[in-house]
Amino acid sequence: MEGFTTNKAQEKQFIQWVASCRYGRVEIESHTGVIPMVAGALTVACGPLSQAFGYPMLNLPFIVSGLILLLLGGFRFGPNATRKLANGQEDEWACYDGTNGLVPRLFEGEQLLGTENASAPIRNGVRRLMGGLQVGWGLVLAGLPLATVASGGADVEEYQFWISGFAVVGLLVVARGVRDLLFLKPVIRWALTDRRIVGMAQAGAARSLWMEELAHKPVVVPRSKTTCTVAFDLRRLRSVGMFPMRGLWGVDEMEREEGQRWAQAVVDLRGELGAEGNG
Repeated sequence: MEGFTTNKAQEKQFIQWVASCRYGRVEIESHTGVIPMVAGALTVACGPLSQAFGYPMLNLPFIVSGLILLLLGGFRFGPNATRKLANGQEDEWACYDGTNGLVPRLFEGEQLLGTENASAPIRNGVRRLMGGLQVGWGLVLAGLPLATVASGGADVEEYQFWISGFAVVGLLVVARGVRDLLFLKPVIRWALTDRRIVGMAQAGAARSLWMEELAHKPVVVPRSKTTCTVAFDLRRLRSVGMFPMRGLWGVDEMEREEGQRWAQAVVDLRGELGAEGNG
């Protein structure tokens, strides 16, 4: 089927999800490396805090663990401003403010076929709820081992590495919640090129769905006499983990003729890739 890999049952379910608007707007991280950086800072801070509360043996494990996380995050951490043009290098995150809105930085030989403003509903309530739950659960996970050992009268020093290890895991969960609350931005503009579909949240914060990754044939669902929804895929929102809330890779509301043009272009391009693979 023009290079697409889904069966009839999967396609039917895909069409039903799109037709019933069971989706939200795709979310993109505004910075890279947020989770290890936030977790590292919190872990380092736990060092002097543990000493202040009478557990000096935990100071060094916390500081060492935190510095390792900060080092790992530092290699990847970058604000969106540094990735607007990717310093002249090819980078799928790179996008910038053009004359008529956000535009992706194109790879060599890549062609821009069209852009459109995003219009799918933004699920801020879901994002805030999941972020808050992760922060709360992470704090419980980080503090529970120490509380259990201390309340049982056991020697904390004997379990210091287990305590610090669980604390680091818990603070990583907290950091993910912080990322979801503060560093996830909804897509505000879509772009279609001859290689990918690009969602852009702000300058330097873009994500791409490459033609070869597409499993579903594009769906065009009429919404009125002149508008339609064009959908290329539904993928889980970053803020909800394994919960069944999906983000629309496509445009929720666009002119019918333009939506049909986008869908046909993707079908043609995906078909060409399938033909090349079979060849």
